[in-house]
Amino acid sequence: MNNKLSKIISSIGLDDIYQITNPAVMELITEFDNNPSKERLADIITDIYPVAYFLDHSKRRDILLQHFNLNEVDGLLNLLGESQENEDKWSILRGYHFNKKSLHILYNYFSYIPEENTIEDQLSCLPSSECIDANYGLFEHQEKAAQEIKSYLTTNQSRVLLHMPTGAGKTRTTMSVICDYIRNISTRILGEKKLVVWVADTEELCEQASEEFIKAWSSLGSGKTNLHRF
Repeated sequence: MNNKLSKIISSIGLDDIYQITNPAVMELITEFDNNPSKERLADIITDIYPVAYFLDHSKRRDILLQHFNLNEVDGLLNLLGESQENEDKWSILRGYHFNKKSLHILYNYFSYIPEENTIEDQLSCLPSSECIDANYGLFEHQEKAAQEIKSYLTTNQSRVLLHMPTGAGKTRTTMSVICDYIRNISTRILGEKKLVVWVADTEELCEQASEEFIKAWSSLGSGKTNLHRF
């Protein structure tokens, strides 16, 4: 356990703790200790993960640096040789680009000596299993409906009707299909770009669909596409 790292982790919020660790590991911890104190949680986390797990990953590292106190920020900036006069010290630290040399300075700050591990050794430090959540996942009934629509679109069928109960996720299901169509089906089968028109009887419903497409394409799309509102 690294005491300095544990102290910093114990000072951050639970949301940030979940971001720098693995949700499956956090669930496992709470299975054994239903309501651990943040100090106890920080000790467990730093026992599970090597220091490099936090320092080598830019997002985890940035979250930790955001929770340095003033003395810690001053100390690290001095080690990095950064001028601090009349500037926001936390902004300097958040915007700092760490390279191999400065990462070793960060290692030294945490009194951490990295081992010259092989790739296999590094992988053995990671959790053996973890849950990766989809950013735009579908429920089973939605996925089944989407697959049926896609199978029709690969044939000569010119019309497909999707019928689902209110609240069953028609828009989300169809947006998944549309993203797949724009990304794959239209270019693979027709060899040219196609226009998808979404029609609804109110401006509000059209805007809801537009927002849903933006979320879907951000997760499922490939490159850029255009969205037009009329």
